[in-house]
Amino acid sequence: RHAFDQIDTNKDGKLSREELEKGAAYLQRARRPADFLSVLVETSDGDEGSMKELQYIYGVLRKMDRKNDGKLDPDALRAARDKITADRVDEIIKDLDADNDGKISREEARGRVKRDFDTIDLNKDGFLDREELIKAATERAAADAAPPPKDKP
Repeated sequence: RHAFDQIDTNKDGKLSREELEKGAAYLQRARRPADFLSVLVETSDGDEGSMKELQYIYGVLRKMDRKNDGKLDPDALRAARDKITADRVDEIIKDLDADNDGKISREEARGRVKRDFDTIDLNKDGFLDREELIKAATERAAADAAPPPKDKP
């Protein structure tokens, strides 16, 4: 009912099979970042591996609770996000930097880094340094987190 008007594109008061197929996205609840926790709990078997994953998540969240008041501080969340991004970039450099010069050349690049090399290489020097990779990773994460644009019927 909540999405009927969006799915009923010809406004005849009925939903055809074609309208239902095209409008199926309106029937699904939008995903939220917190859904990962529900999925993890739902798919766990109560085994040691599942409990370790949940305990790890709990530990990370507890560390971000700087005041020990059961609340997350926005600055702590930003700092944790920045650390995760920096660690990921450091791992990419470690994996791709064959000559250990601290940068990734076009020849060393692989996968998404290779595909997006020219976009990431902001100073156009033919190398990707840590700051350029962090900027690209941060912008990608922000784009991934942005809600999808709403289609107009």
